[in-house]
Amino acid sequence: MLKRLAPRPRPYRSVFGDFQLERFVYGQREGQAIELIPLDARLQLPETCTSFLLQSWNERLMIEQPYAQTNDLLERVLEVRQSVQTLERQQAGLSTSVDAFWARRPAPEPASANTLVVNTVDVKGVAMRASETRGVGGKKKMALLGSVYSIAPFVRTPDAVLEALFAEKTSVLKPAPTARPKPLHKAVRAGLIRDAEDHSGEQARMIFDWMQYQNRLRNPDGARHTVVLIDGQCSLWQAAATHLPGEHVTEILDVIHVAGYLWEAAEVLEDTPEQCRAWVKTALGQVLHGQVADVLTDLDAQRKPRRGRARKRLDSVYTYLDVNRQRMAYDAYLEAGFPIAAGVIEGACRHLVKDRHGALRHALDRPGAHAMLQLRSVALSELWEPFMDFRIHSELSRLYGDQAANDDQALPIAT
Repeated sequence: MLKRLAPRPRPYRSVFGDFQLERFVYGQREGQAIELIPLDARLQLPETCTSFLLQSWNERLMIEQPYAQTNDLLERVLEVRQSVQTLERQQAGLSTSVDAFWARRPAPEPASANTLVVNTVDVKGVAMRASETRGVGGKKKMALLGSVYSIAPFVRTPDAVLEALFAEKTSVLKPAPTARPKPLHKAVRAGLIRDAEDHSGEQARMIFDWMQYQNRLRNPDGARHTVVLIDGQCSLWQAAATHLPGEHVTEILDVIHVAGYLWEAAEVLEDTPEQCRAWVKTALGQVLHGQVADVLTDLDAQRKPRRGRARKRLDSVYTYLDVNRQRMAYDAYLEAGFPIAAGVIEGACRHLVKDRHGALRHALDRPGAHAMLQLRSVALSELWEPFMDFRIHSELSRLYGDQAANDDQALPIAT
């Protein structure tokens, strides 16, 4: 039988300031573990001294700016002072709920039968603290990002795409282009995981397992066509082939990366910027019309007489195009309405990684960077509020079970 023990105060920090809560506790006897704290359960208090609402405000700010700036801003607005160490621990704790949150997300609303399921992956460097890189502060480790979304087919011609890519920014106003379909139910996931030998296998498994699950949710019967849209990194293509197989899967090489490699060749082959632009436009036009073999033949003929650095640059371009030629049937892709540029994942790399981790002043240790990326992924997927609701109710269930008296409320009383 439980006995009322001596009162136990606890510190509590909310958006209204710091408090000291006096509460009765219950246990077998003094000196043994406390088994029941009715006030904590009644108010649905978190395990830490920081309220759930303040945790959410902290994190929404921290995933956009450094910890110290978050601290200073909240202190000015709320007159609440928190230590950077507290904020770091809070972020680490919050990120532990991300895996379970994604695993319990319901399937997106079904779209029409011809809707495409698009998968795209990329890597981006994250600045690390010196402790993570053998004393070299700001050195980067590569994070892996994956995105899955649904989209309606959008048929275009190769010439229309070419003109759009080479449109002059200063040209006079033209008629508005046909409205492009928007990505639906876009989800983004990122991580930075390394094992004791600094290998990234676990990181790849996390992202591609998540993408596989997202595909099952969106395309349970495999009837919708799946597009895998990546740059030329072989390891990413290999992982995609393992995790995203199927009868209706089309692998597409990001056309923007192809254009970048053609510019690399043009800088070797031509003398002026105008000549480079003309050469790239011609070569890319051939690629878009399905004439990849002709471009490769031309490159092969022009690289053979070269020597030194020029030869190496042309060899690199030739190899890139040759290895990926089966993923460059752009004329067929455009006719089917498939996307051919990885703008979604490029935007994610910019917003999710570069905007927060791109400078030395934002450098973190590896676990901190991984936690940050996990939470920024949720925010970029526009799921922050559902995630926080999930986190709160999971924590209350873990802490109090059926003791919590307010489970039917949207948020706990204590803010």
